[in-house]
Amino acid sequence: MKTGKIMNVKTFTLDGSVFHYSIRLRILLILSFCYLCVTSAKAQFHPVLGMTVDASFYHEQFKELKVKPFSISNLITVQEFKIYLDAVKKDSSATFYKSQLPKSREMKEDLLQAILSSPELQNKPMPGVSWTVARNYCLWLSQKSKSMGLNHEFDLPYVSEVMAFNQLYKSDECNELETWTLNSYNESIFDNLKIFDYAYTAKESDPSALKRKVIFDGSYHMNYTPKSTFQYLQYEYQDSSSRFVGFRVVRRYGNSSPQKVSLNNGDINFNLENNKLEGIYQENYASGKVKVLGTFSKGQRVGVWSIWDENGVMKIQRNYKNNQDCTLLFPLKHHVYSEVYAKHPAYVLQRNSEHFYPYQFVEERSVAFSMRLWRQLSTDNEPELFHHLNLDKLIPQLFANEAKWYQYGTFGDFKNEVSSDSLMSLKEGSLLWDKSRIEVKEDFYFNTDNLRGDTRAISISFYKNKTDVTPSYTVYYPHIRAVLAQFKAKVEDVNEIENIDDVFFFNAYRGTIVHRSVLDEKTKTKEMDLQIELEKFSNEHDLWLSFQR
Repeated sequence: MKTGKIMNVKTFTLDGSVFHYSIRLRILLILSFCYLCVTSAKAQFHPVLGMTVDASFYHEQFKELKVKPFSISNLITVQEFKIYLDAVKKDSSATFYKSQLPKSREMKEDLLQAILSSPELQNKPMPGVSWTVARNYCLWLSQKSKSMGLNHEFDLPYVSEVMAFNQLYKSDECNELETWTLNSYNESIFDNLKIFDYAYTAKESDPSALKRKVIFDGSYHMNYTPKSTFQYLQYEYQDSSSRFVGFRVVRRYGNSSPQKVSLNNGDINFNLENNKLEGIYQENYASGKVKVLGTFSKGQRVGVWSIWDENGVMKIQRNYKNNQDCTLLFPLKHHVYSEVYAKHPAYVLQRNSEHFYPYQFVEERSVAFSMRLWRQLSTDNEPELFHHLNLDKLIPQLFANEAKWYQYGTFGDFKNEVSSDSLMSLKEGSLLWDKSRIEVKEDFYFNTDNLRGDTRAISISFYKNKTDVTPSYTVYYPHIRAVLAQFKAKVEDVNEIENIDDVFFFNAYRGTIVHRSVLDEKTKTKEMDLQIELEKFSNEHDLWLSFQR
């Protein structure tokens, strides 16, 4: 039997034509709207733990099959696939564009156009895409990710990964379409090769028998289980498809080694990259059962966040675009006013005339939980921020805009304003201040109006000398937002961030926690810094459960 490796090549065969990715994708990547596809696919990702699945119905040796951590999307929608088609159409020949269209025996041109143009189907799974084209889509996402400096690798899922996804989220109970997998179909795989996720990339010259790819998971058309009396593994040829087959995208994390913190009678597993939360976030109950699963990217919540009760019942799912933008996926509660309020939102994330995002007004009665923190941000713990935050330019600009200055006092309490007579000497002395760090005082709170946690900066404080333990002068953050918005900034993978104020608005920083309102400074340790950081998320998740939203 032939064996082969998973495809990792710069050319790709499609019905006799060769697509040169190194040339075509270089052109595709300059299309700005391509970012929308990366974002939309990413926003649908469900994180899946490293876990064990039972595949003994294939072969007894696969009773405890190990699956590494990964994230998997919902079935790619019509709208998402149309963005890919538009990109191909703008760059490629008519022949290649035609080769990327859904192709199956049952899908004629009139049906395809009806699907692509139907408003009701734009957020429904795209059927009829061949395995070959589905992998084109994945490679396109990977190349776009690399152009953004993210180096995320996208591909089709293995059967074991779909099984793990189903086991964790019980998603196989309501599938709309089956899904392509990377697995190749061969009758003797388990008896001769003893490989569960066997994959072979067929060449154009290979016989048809080597071009069979496993489709998996069942659909509204045919729901099957491991105990079905007929052959459980189904397949389709890689250059064809079916009107009952769609595809998902996975992002694999490799051999990640999450850190662990014990908190609130349970454990939290997480990853830090460049001092920011990154990758899969997992909370467990004291029993060891999973409580919360979500994903961070550059410190931003992204994709699907899910919460289970102690009995393993799914209670809540939210879809995050970033820390300031999320929608509820489950449970959905319909009410006579829900559509009216959706068309007339209380708050819209939109810049004002001074080029920053205004805060949503929050009444005191709407705050269910709050935590005040003081963080030190420095060139050591926030090098990306200080690449944009030039204090030699910012501080003079604050004086030029007549910002009010306060002596730091007790944790920056705004009680002692610097008199106007002293501002000139303060400005002259500021030339010698320590420009390698600042302190930010912030409030984290849970807003019952939108059932979401938020972090708002209260003040920025400055150090006079490098040896000083505490800052000397502070400014009230809300009064200097227009100044901060004048300083450009960029955070990869957070397209909404364009200036320094955006960095604080989206809470795209972490630094080091130096004080908390209820913390005894004598007992603070580096480990406690992480506990405090994660405690606000854990408390917020408990509130999600309390409100069942």
